[in-house]
Amino acid sequence: MVRWPKSGTFRSAHTFTVIFFAPPEGEENSIPPLPEEQKTFTIKHNHVISLEDDFNYYQRRGQGWKVVSVDAEKQKIDVQPTSEMTNDGINTPYTFDIDIVTRVWKGRQLVELNTVVPGMVVQFSLGWSQGRLDEVFSVSDIWLDKESRESATERQRWVPGWIDTVEHFDFGGGIVTLTFFAIDPALIE
Repeated sequence: MVRWPKSGTFRSAHTFTVIFFAPPEGEENSIPPLPEEQKTFTIKHNHVISLEDDFNYYQRRGQGWKVVSVDAEKQKIDVQPTSEMTNDGINTPYTFDIDIVTRVWKGRQLVELNTVVPGMVVQFSLGWSQGRLDEVFSVSDIWLDKESRESATERQRWVPGWIDTVEHFDFGGGIVTLTFFAIDPALIE
């Protein structure tokens, strides 16, 4: 399930980034109009064009994350954006949840969470979090070095799927439920 926002053009939800655009010519009226007293809240960008995970979204834009602190006992990691900051998404210092299932990658192998130390510049992907609607995010994977990020990129492929349902909310936003298909990796090669 991917949730899109009531305003704006970007939202990280579950582990995907959804990019919005203005409707194609001829489809401007495909979204029901708001009541007259709500017209000022009309969203211009209300169609989805791309679906991409956090790792790719931030890496493609050159934004990394400098680790400020890691508290395994409290299950928190504090980071601040480095390099090119995105205009959308998370572009300010942030505290994310981590736990025993957070995978940490160095080179082509998994390493222990205590390998993550302040001062490192990392990339990560967000996972499901109970507090995601309150913008409390959980980190599912952390990539520590260039080799681990290149390895992750090599293993990624486009995945076909279909849209199961679309639930429109009364005044913008909604929920899209997607099913991705598993495919034999040999077919890609």
